[in-house]
Amino acid sequence: MLRFDSIPTTIIGSLPGRSPVEALDLLDRYPLTIPAWPQLPKRSFREGMVFQFSEGFPGVVVADD
Repeated sequence: MLRFDSIPTTIIGSLPGRSPVEALDLLDRYPLTIPAWPQLPKRSFREGMVFQFSEGFPGVVVADD
């Protein structure tokens, strides 16, 4: 029998809010077994996956506009 309380949990993707405090409060309410850091792309484009993982990629230039 599959027990859901034994399945490791994490977050994949972004959270819809803008507040880092609210995002971390959410993670406190629903603890993860695999640590993760929430992304908040509505707060800033710098929170998005493409920006965060393209650092150091040859030819990529990020402008604030």
